[in-house]
Amino acid sequence: KDWSVGLSVASSQRLPTAQERFSNGPHGGTGSYEIGTSALGKENSLGVDLILRKRAGFVTGSAGVFVNRFRNFIFEQRDPDRYFDEATGDFLPYPVPPGDEYLPVYQFTARDAVFAGGEAELLWHLVDTAADQLHLELNADYVRARQTTDDEPLPRIPPLRVGATLRYAHGPWMAGIGIRRAFTQDRIAPGE
Repeated sequence: KDWSVGLSVASSQRLPTAQERFSNGPHGGTGSYEIGTSALGKENSLGVDLILRKRAGFVTGSAGVFVNRFRNFIFEQRDPDRYFDEATGDFLPYPVPPGDEYLPVYQFTARDAVFAGGEAELLWHLVDTAADQLHLELNADYVRARQTTDDEPLPRIPPLRVGATLRYAHGPWMAGIGIRRAFTQDRIAPGE
């Protein structure tokens, strides 16, 4: 009764956004020049998730793994051969002179892709009374994503992350302190 196993299978489709299709200019939030691709089609995915949960006892938590396969996964790919000069409005070949007015160029594209990874969360119930709770939580997550079209890593994928949080609660009051470590991402896309 304290354990459960879950398996889910999901199929989904997504149409490209207006930004992914029709962008053609500087993007202030990313500090880049984005170019849309009007011919982008539907993004299709099929995913499988497997999770194990423990709900009672001194230690509770969950651990899960997943695999998602995409057909036409939409993402921004860096153009490593040119930059955009904001001062003149021209595209310049790489390398460019030093300066802040040059923006990297990204083109929205679609490729077949696979995402695989897992996540875990363990919770130690150090004190668990009606009045006071003290819990230590450890967590981690990881994802590995690659294009199956040309077997290269996808851009902007987060690295392995681990964390720990100590939480104390008394009645309506709660306090906690946590730390999270993100490791170096060594699987990067070309030009990233």
